[in-house]
Amino acid sequence: GWTEEGFPVRRPRPGWVASSSNSKFSLQINSTEVVKRIVIVYMKSYGTKWENSKLKVAFMTCTSQRTKHACHNKVYGELEGYHNSNTSVNYEASYVLPEYN
Repeated sequence: GWTEEGFPVRRPRPGWVASSSNSKFSLQINSTEVVKRIVIVYMKSYGTKWENSKLKVAFMTCTSQRTKHACHNKVYGELEGYHNSNTSVNYEASYVLPEYN
């Protein structure tokens, strides 16, 4: 699973952290507007705790109409959680979602 950790004003800053290997996290976003892009702000850090850490992401667009529910092509990505620097740094990853009719 994943847990929310951190504080809004002081360190460590708030965020979601995997509590074990192969943890899964799902988030459903319901919108009345067309969503074309998703941006994830993530952190790379240092030390043995973060070595070989990766976040695999998958996005899918779905439409829901009165008689039909359809999901479309997925977009995949992988984000590294470790870097060889003695500081933690925020990065952004942007994903363009598949179009649907």
